[in-house]
Amino acid sequence: CATGTHGVDCLLTCSTTCKDNACNPSTGYCQSCNDGYYGNYCNISCPENCLDRLCDSTGQCFNCSPGFYDEACSSVCSSACLDKICNVADGQCILCMDGYYGLKCSSLCPVHCSDKKCDRLTGNCSSCEAGYFAEDCSASCPGKCFDGKCDMLNGSCIYDCADGYFGSTCSSECPSACKNNRCNKISGLCVACDNTYGTYCSISCPSVCANKTCGRYTGNCLFCESGFFGFHCIHKCPTNCANNQCHIKNGNCTSCISGYHGKLCDKMCPRDCLQPTCDIRTAQCVKGR
Repeated sequence: CATGTHGVDCLLTCSTTCKDNACNPSTGYCQSCNDGYYGNYCNISCPENCLDRLCDSTGQCFNCSPGFYDEACSSVCSSACLDKICNVADGQCILCMDGYYGLKCSSLCPVHCSDKKCDRLTGNCSSCEAGYFAEDCSASCPGKCFDGKCDMLNGSCIYDCADGYFGSTCSSECPSACKNNRCNKISGLCVACDNTYGTYCSISCPSVCANKTCGRYTGNCLFCESGFFGFHCIHKCPTNCANNQCHIKNGNCTSCISGYHGKLCDKMCPRDCLQPTCDIRTAQCVKGR
């Protein structure tokens, strides 16, 4: 028979889906099929989920379109497979979407994994959110770590302790009298005191200290309230000091009220000064005589 025909008198036409329009002259069976068809007469469409709609002579897909698997590509890959791609034989995901793990990505990653990412097979987190540790990030960091971050394996703080805490796990509280709630992260000793003094800032500064501030270890006032001097501000400034102010250590006046001079402003200016003011040290009249 001529190409494209078959039968006793070659009057029958080969199937239009026979490749190159060629079929067996006796049976009419196609020698091979056009893409997308199979069967003796190539009159059966390949399964719709075959990649590029290609299948063998039995209708089995050569490969599956993304998102499908099994011999007929009739099973759907897990929705958690990255890009919906899975192994065409068994449906196991090639990769999982963030937040899932398992052969078919059917399990959720532990809730405290950073960015919800975990190992595809074990489910172990690659890193933890601030405040958690352990392989599955299920344990809370034991102390108050700076930024809330602790070592993923042992829970020790990575950087430092948050203000107000000290110790290897930052679980001990700084003494309440520490200024700004800050203490040495190892020893727990206050970095500075707040209106107190001593190793643990446990002693109150003398009440006469200006602003209740005193030396960290000595308790000596840093400044005195107006009218007082001395390490503990218990001595009164000389009566004639201007503005009632004198040197904190020796009590000498910084300036005198009108009419007096001397370190303690206890001497009167000369009577013949044009104005009753004179130099605190030399007693010379300020405006002359």
